[in-house]
Amino acid sequence: MARVILDTNNVLGATETLPTEIAGPTLQEFVELLKVSRRSPDGFLLVCDGTPWEDAPRNLPSGMKLTFSGHGVTADDVIARVVSKSSISRQLLVVTTDRALQTRVKRHKASTMDSKAFLEELGLDWARESASPKRPSETPNLDPNTVLPPDVMAEAESVKPQKSDTLPSIWNKISPKSVKSRDPVENIQPDKPLDEPPHGGFSFDPKTLEDAERIAKGHPPHDP
Repeated sequence: MARVILDTNNVLGATETLPTEIAGPTLQEFVELLKVSRRSPDGFLLVCDGTPWEDAPRNLPSGMKLTFSGHGVTADDVIARVVSKSSISRQLLVVTTDRALQTRVKRHKASTMDSKAFLEELGLDWARESASPKRPSETPNLDPNTVLPPDVMAEAESVKPQKSDTLPSIWNKISPKSVKSRDPVENIQPDKPLDEPPHGGFSFDPKTLEDAERIAKGHPPHDP
């Protein structure tokens, strides 16, 4: 299966598609729910609009990465940039109902999946997991660096959180239960830099990473 990139705000805005028992989850609950997805072994990159939410998960399950677009940059732009610079764009699956974003990533041969279709699939996975006998978890301790290709990870890491109010229009996409607080968390320290990718892994050249960081800060990329 493809590595999965989620247009997180867009997906959370459609969670009424899930079974009643788990509909309208918070971001933390949604992250936990993703662990039962059939796509979990391939890794998830969750891209959110704006600055970090107060209730954003601090500890993510193995194989998952969460990033925020920052002020003045949309999650759509971050996702499109990640896909356009990935050396394995054909193996990426972008989950969103945003037709414009779907068109952008398809230009780089990435696959797309409608948010509601993804959530229907996730609901089936949750129901199957709930009905199965409970047994000790056999899920390996996955490292996002090995599950998600290093070039995708590096591009996501280049998005630095910035102090700013989150744009009001963002919140219209999310159900009220999805976010407990709209106040951004200030003085967020960037995550510890990732280790060097394993030998033979995918990576971006320094110019690509510099361009991605400029975009995240609201500046145009360098001319080629």
